Amino acid sequence: MTLSEEQFNSIVKDVMTDLPFVEWDRGTEWTYGDGLKAIGIYGWIDREEDGYKDFVKIEIYEREDAEKAKIEFHGTSSEKYSEEIHRRLFPEDDLETHNECFRLENRFDVENTINLRGENHS
Repeated sequence: MTLSEEQFNSIVKDVMTDLPFVEWDRGTEWTYGDGLKAIGIYGWIDREEDGYKDFVKIEIYEREDAEKAKIEFHGTSSEKYSEEIHRRLFPEDDLETHNECFRLENRFDVENTINLRGENHS
């Protein structure tokens, strides 16, 4: 049984309102399997210390076997809110399934990374 558009949107809205510190901005929609609904939602978190913003992306998929949807993916660049987002989205989980974000500039020496250290890439 598939969810109506109204039911699916209500689930997405609940996820969005569970993260009041995120300013939601964009979304992408698609179907998968036998016409089941999926959505990716994108938002921003203000960083007070430097004026930049961190991103948040969440993917929500309609479940084939139930009248509900499930978060299948979430990611953020926010060091400050990363664990809190995980706790809010998955309250039954412990943090062992949580993955920390890391700076790409510290791992890959390529020119098109944002470099907060102020060094030039070779």
